[in-house]
Amino acid sequence: LNQGSDPKAFKVVGAPWINDANDLSVKLNALGLADVAFSPTEFTPGVQDPYVGQLCRGVELRLKSGHLSDPMLPAMALLHVLSQDYPNEDFWQKSKGPFALNFFSKSQRDQIKDAGGDPKEAVLAELRDWEKVKGLVESWKSDASDFKNIRSKYLIYGSGGRPMICPMPLPSSGGR
Repeated sequence: LNQGSDPKAFKVVGAPWINDANDLSVKLNALGLADVAFSPTEFTPGVQDPYVGQLCRGVELRLKSGHLSDPMLPAMALLHVLSQDYPNEDFWQKSKGPFALNFFSKSQRDQIKDAGGDPKEAVLAELRDWEKVKGLVESWKSDASDFKNIRSKYLIYGSGGRPMICPMPLPSSGGR
């Protein structure tokens, strides 16, 4: 992931173990995402990247209409294709956290372990099935909606950018 002040920051994804950026972009575009298109790219990441100084092949994300209605779907599409094409790569281990452990809820992880399974293999199995991936992303929408409703009670500024009444008392100025 390209970070920082680069104009392509957060629009480029790649790794040195991706062999063919063109093939990756073709497969991602074949999924037919409405809001985003993928273009093949090569880049050498800077100091804030796990692959610093290494040539990486990957994709650049381009918005088709200027608006991304579901930001999780392109990310999950990328994981879907990577899980099929690079099943032996621990592509989530380079991230800042144990992705395989956070993909499922604790109760789901416990069920997988109780059945003698490996959470990582269970994640890969889910990611390889595009219909399951789309269903998972869809299931997150109700959680996101619930969060937005709860959060709205604590916003100081409303969606129009106008100040709202703060539900919590502000600290006093201390004798001014």
